[in-house]
Amino acid sequence: EQVHRLEVINTFSRQVAAARDRQQVFDQLNSAIPNALVADSYYVSAIENDEVNVMIFYDEGEYFNGIRTPAEGTLTNWVVQNQKELFLSDLRQPLNLDGIELIVVGKDKTSLSWIGVPMNGYNFRGVLALGSYEPNAFNRGDLELLSNLARHAALALDNVDRQVELEERARLDSLTNVLNHGYFLEVLTKQANETLAQENSLSIIMLDVDYFKTYNDTYGHLAGDKILTLLCQAIRDHIKSTDAVGRWGGEEFIISLPNTSATQAESVAQRIGKSMRELVITDRDGLTIPAPTVSQGIAVFPQEADNIFGLIDLADQRLYAAKNRGRDQIETALPTQPLP
Repeated sequence: EQVHRLEVINTFSRQVAAARDRQQVFDQLNSAIPNALVADSYYVSAIENDEVNVMIFYDEGEYFNGIRTPAEGTLTNWVVQNQKELFLSDLRQPLNLDGIELIVVGKDKTSLSWIGVPMNGYNFRGVLALGSYEPNAFNRGDLELLSNLARHAALALDNVDRQVELEERARLDSLTNVLNHGYFLEVLTKQANETLAQENSLSIIMLDVDYFKTYNDTYGHLAGDKILTLLCQAIRDHIKSTDAVGRWGGEEFIISLPNTSATQAESVAQRIGKSMRELVITDRDGLTIPAPTVSQGIAVFPQEADNIFGLIDLADQRLYAAKNRGRDQIETALPTQPLP
């Protein structure tokens, strides 16, 4: 039996080490537990915003995944808060745990044996637990095996979460945290394909901070960096979660607006320009400096260009036409109308 359990742990550790996302970790755990331990029920749960979120819950042949319940008073919360294993051999006896109230979830039956171990990762605070409808169903060997599985699963979740973070960072501009040039093109390509499939319109806005070099030369690069980060915040304030913004290079940015006409894109551009003109910015000495303005060019796919590079080039031409008209302007295929 001990050899079998060691084999289960070794196999599990190899499998979860290769996991590419959280779901793969949970799937491997769901396969390993019944192969290693005898229990009527088992679950993996995490504490999230004062709730218990049950990722896996097996109970006598059925799954009850996705249950959420208030964390206070639960055995899961006790294990997480105390960071201790909990071995309850006979739940017919009174619990000597302050504030704990047994909650029945899944099937309408009460477990008479229960063991739970902490399962904590970089972004995960949870519990791996077993239950039985018989008293004295588990032993210390079961608890040790459960702890080993929890440790390997937590390590795998750490690896997955850190890999996701690294990949996400690689997609973002380090100063402004908007999409970098390369990844924005990937997103725009996907959005353009979806636009064609839906027979809809996608608008983009190219925008550039007017006289940005003067700001850097006069007020310092920290003031220039602040302007860029405030511009990106202003953009985010006026676009939807389905839209995307990227740093095209230097002080030039690009916004994609799926399911958006030129007129709607122009309204977005006007609101961004207004937000920039209303900014209050100070230099290194705490003195107020002139608010920056932006010039913007708009183009629409597929009505004005049949590929994303032609679209970007057209928006870029219009951006520079807006600069040539005196800056703090919006250039579009349609007449520019001020917002009411």
